[in-house]
Amino acid sequence: MTSNWKADWASRVVDVHTWRSERQIRDVFSTVGEIRRFYPWGTGRTDKHHFFIEYSTVDAAQRASELGRNETEVQVHSLAANVTMQGRFCALVSASQNHPNRCASGSNLVATRVNLPPTSPKLRTRGQRARSASPLIRHQSSSAFDRNFSGIPGAPVSQLSTLTTRECQPRAKFSHIFTPDLSISTRDPDSICAESEKNASAAMAATQNHKAPAGNAYKATSRIPIVICSETIWFDLETLEDDPSGIISTLKQAHDASGSWIMVGAHYRRAGMVDSALMVITSFLQEMGETDTRDSALKPAYLLLSRCYSDLAHKLLLKEGNESDAVKSYREKAQEWIQRIYGNEECKAKLGPLTPSHLQCPARPTPVASNPDSSHSDKENKAPPETTVSTKPAPSLPDRPKSVRPADDHHPSPSSAPPPNAPTTTNAARIKLLQTELQTLRDRQLTHATVLSEAKAAKRKAEDTAAEERSRRRKLQRRLEEVEAELEKRKESKEKARHGLRREGSARKPAEEKTQKDELLKSEQEESMPSKTARMVFGEIASLFSRAAQTPSLILGLGPDDIQNTASKD
Repeated sequence: MTSNWKADWASRVVDVHTWRSERQIRDVFSTVGEIRRFYPWGTGRTDKHHFFIEYSTVDAAQRASELGRNETEVQVHSLAANVTMQGRFCALVSASQNHPNRCASGSNLVATRVNLPPTSPKLRTRGQRARSASPLIRHQSSSAFDRNFSGIPGAPVSQLSTLTTRECQPRAKFSHIFTPDLSISTRDPDSICAESEKNASAAMAATQNHKAPAGNAYKATSRIPIVICSETIWFDLETLEDDPSGIISTLKQAHDASGSWIMVGAHYRRAGMVDSALMVITSFLQEMGETDTRDSALKPAYLLLSRCYSDLAHKLLLKEGNESDAVKSYREKAQEWIQRIYGNEECKAKLGPLTPSHLQCPARPTPVASNPDSSHSDKENKAPPETTVSTKPAPSLPDRPKSVRPADDHHPSPSSAPPPNAPTTTNAARIKLLQTELQTLRDRQLTHATVLSEAKAAKRKAEDTAAEERSRRRKLQRRLEEVEAELEKRKESKEKARHGLRREGSARKPAEEKTQKDELLKSEQEESMPSKTARMVFGEIASLFSRAAQTPSLILGLGPDDIQNTASKD
């Protein structure tokens, strides 16, 4: 693989982080271009999904990145800019190609553990603990989408040298069992059962052929401490007998052995001996009832009792093939115990406190010698023994071997499959049960689709309301900005007017003082003008009289010639 090809390959792959389902992501991202490969993977979180999407062209991957920028609920990152994600993608491709338990069918679930590349920040910061906590990558597909793992290009040799798949752990013995996807499968139930058993057997055989590394081996212990008379006794659970009377009497003599009671009961249930587990837990509740223990401390025992009754109901349903009264009684009992844990106050008040009738140990089944000729007639004529689980008769089932784990409620394990010479009624019952589960899953899918459509409608309504609120808010914000701008202008005008008034006041004061001085001077002048005029008039008159006294002719206005003429006339 050349560097140019690797760069082009990394540019064509995007990493999608979202809480949406795989089908929704396919519908959305298939609109931007042709999807060549689709790889779901997970990091252990249930609130987010991760997908690697490989497009046929680089332009389609770029359009997918732009689509992620426009979507608020989806985060899209190009793989070309993230070296860590490139290594994780190569590890995912390598694991999907090389894992021994990978099936070519498109309707199986494969769980694979891979190591993170050494460039991951987790490995640099957390050391060996981060290396042991590698992510669990899941590949899930259906008949509608074929991933075609055989056509995926391999990773570079330099990267594969550090991205080898992790060997199967001993504690994850059944982690690679293939189970059919009943919610989307349209095959016949007989083929589903046969394929499931075949795939499970192959997966268990492949698991046994693997050996876990010595450094990562998980060493589980089956020894529990029991304190009697201040002495600690270590008891091995693998040495327990089918009859739990001995360990019950031992635990009754122990001091503060609540955890040991629960572990013994859980070991019996894990080994398939549900009736022994019921005897141990009911004896434990009887002991705790004598000490007035609170109900909150007994919730683990209630939960274990509920699971035991559920196992009995499931086993009896597989055996009989129909909903009998005994099955309903067991389920009612399981529901009652689970309601004592998670029920509301009204439900707990309706159930009432525990009574000795609730805590009676159920009777153990009596072993009967097997006879090929009379075994079938004994099953028909034998009446089911009375137990304290319910007032209705319920048949007790034989014990399981210790080396076999009980089957799950919805997916029976390969060990619980009937032998080849078993009657056909068992297969018919299993087919009927699978059909019932299939119908239940389909109904649940319809319910989820309805809820999803309602949620989408509510989301669209909320988005419309948010858009209206956003538009109204923007209008009010623009109006507020306009009012604030106008207020600023008014403030500036006000400041200018105040400044002009101050300047006018400072210039007006000297002018007023000058005017006052002029008016005062004028008034003084006006007051002094009459006396001055009179003095002038009187002065002129005085000067005239003084001249007249000196020269009378001057007073009359006559000269010397005139005076002589006047005198001559006289």
